[in-house]
Amino acid sequence: MGDQHNEFDGEARIVVQAHNIYGNVSFGSPEEPKAVARQNDPPVAYYTNNEVQLLELDRVLAGRQKDRPCLAIIRGTPGSGRTELTREWIHRHRDEFPDGDFSAPLGRLPAKDVLVRLLRGAGFADERLPATVEALSAMWHDWSTGKHLVLVIDDALSEAQVKVLLPGPGPSLVLVIEAGGLGGVRVRHGAALVTLEPLGPETSRALLGQFADSARLDTDPVAVGELIAMCEGSVAALNVIGSMFAENEDWKPARLLRSLERRGGVVRALPQDAVFDLAFDRLSPLARRCYLALGVHPGGGDMSFAALTAVLGDEVEGAVAELVKVRLAQETQEERYLVSGLIKEHAKGKADGDGLLREIVSWYARRGWEAQALVQSRDWVGKIWPDRPGAALGWSPEEAVAWLLTERVNLVEVAKVAHRLGAHEDVVRLCLALWPIHLRRGYAFEMAEVNRLGFESAVAWSNDLAASVLAVQRAFAAMELRDWDEALSLLDTAGEYAKRAGFPEAEATVVETRGLVLFAQGRIAQARVELRGNLELAKKIGRERRLALARLHLAKVEEPDAALALLEAAVFSDEEPLNQAKVALWRGKKLLEAGDLVRAAEVFDEVATAAAEHDWHRERAETSEAKGALALRRGDMATARSHLEDALNVYALRGFTEEAVDVKVRLNGLS
Repeated sequence: MGDQHNEFDGEARIVVQAHNIYGNVSFGSPEEPKAVARQNDPPVAYYTNNEVQLLELDRVLAGRQKDRPCLAIIRGTPGSGRTELTREWIHRHRDEFPDGDFSAPLGRLPAKDVLVRLLRGAGFADERLPATVEALSAMWHDWSTGKHLVLVIDDALSEAQVKVLLPGPGPSLVLVIEAGGLGGVRVRHGAALVTLEPLGPETSRALLGQFADSARLDTDPVAVGELIAMCEGSVAALNVIGSMFAENEDWKPARLLRSLERRGGVVRALPQDAVFDLAFDRLSPLARRCYLALGVHPGGGDMSFAALTAVLGDEVEGAVAELVKVRLAQETQEERYLVSGLIKEHAKGKADGDGLLREIVSWYARRGWEAQALVQSRDWVGKIWPDRPGAALGWSPEEAVAWLLTERVNLVEVAKVAHRLGAHEDVVRLCLALWPIHLRRGYAFEMAEVNRLGFESAVAWSNDLAASVLAVQRAFAAMELRDWDEALSLLDTAGEYAKRAGFPEAEATVVETRGLVLFAQGRIAQARVELRGNLELAKKIGRERRLALARLHLAKVEEPDAALALLEAAVFSDEEPLNQAKVALWRGKKLLEAGDLVRAAEVFDEVATAAAEHDWHRERAETSEAKGALALRRGDMATARSHLEDALNVYALRGFTEEAVDVKVRLNGLS
């Protein structure tokens, strides 16, 4: 049977795969010599702007070190020439990178496909490429160590995306074109920040020339100059003007200028707003409302067609197409849309009050709550929402998880906005929707912050049971961060609210979680007392699923014979394959502890297969650790090291930082 961070010290040269994802795979070098990779396109012929930023990148290059990659973050609004800046700079410095220039287009490809692209560029044949993101990342890290290369990571939304693609130690340079918050990259990797200034007149005219031919612009160079001046170097505004030229072939520059002047463009504090105002006025009523929805959408993420339809109605398809056509919005991927930069600020300014924003918040809260219900069953849900309707999504649990993963960043931002708006019940729903993703995939800091807001909202909502549940979720985040005192303090708070709520399941959850915190600390005797008490409470409550969980957790701290009996009785339905896998994993661990190596190995193989199939990253890594322990019992040091290296790869790439550190210590001990 059967989340993102990566740092490597020393000279690790192997990533392991056994079964579907583990076993020794020696990377080495590509089989045949290959021409130096040149994956970035040459610059455009008319590139004349941003000399200051090019000099800033020169300084970054001059300050690079021999033992680690040097990073620079390129910041600017979409369409501001960030990609052209990197192309021009690489063109000027190509001789500095004899091992190649590589491109990682995250906006078009998932991380796995990007890594395959990089490794193909390095000269590896497809049949040599491993199957998992972790192994591909380690292979890229291994090959690139010591290389003089430059890598452009385009449309990076998160630190986790960047970490997966970083080259190994050496004098390489990484240029990251930012599409989302990359503060963690700056702090942890010392990345320089290069911000694009507005476009100059020559480049602005060249951009307009992509929409209208030169002869048309040359009919009135004075009016064209005034239009360019009005845009103040904003690529977004120039794109909107260009789209007007393209849409109205009979318009001369002077006519468009007069229209903008009537909007007050020449006297506004922000003249570009006149451009956006004119474009806005020319929209259909539904397209205007769609524009406003994209503008008030929380955070910097894109908005799905489903969300727009839910808020605006079924006729929205034509409206978003209209926005894309006039360059007021961009389609980031199929049926997902975004406005950003100055356009987003303009759209937000056009919105009247918080009504539309509240509709968006409410939709995310409802949809997230419905998706969560398909992923996880929790005893107390009906107590918080006695009249909760059944989910009407028609999704499988896997589809629900996929949606939650896709919308995770949006759900976090929506929770913050809901908290600010005082939509406390929605904040609670959003925290619970995020819970299965946070719990499985190692977003500990995010989990702590979101559930802090959720706890505050539950208290403000005067719902003691919700406050208890969210205090427990905060405690889990503290446990992930190994802040044991904070975790136990939060559980004391959760226990008080559970008693006020008068709900035995909540009180049992507090006891169970306290036992797990003590177990994680290594305080086995105390954990055993708590978890035995939890089992007794579960028997009184009488819910089979709670009994199964109580037996599973108690088995972790009992001796093998008693533990195996508990695990035999810990039965979950087929709708909970993850918990079935956890039971199997602990059965294997207890068989190993009892010395039954053959049966333990069989169980670990089953868990590894299921974990790979379902992308259960934590369970994949724990199974690799267990296989490493089994190999050590057999005296096979090389195999043990291979399995532990694989566990390290998964923990590190998937954000389980503390677990990765533990495995590193164990690997160092094997030396």
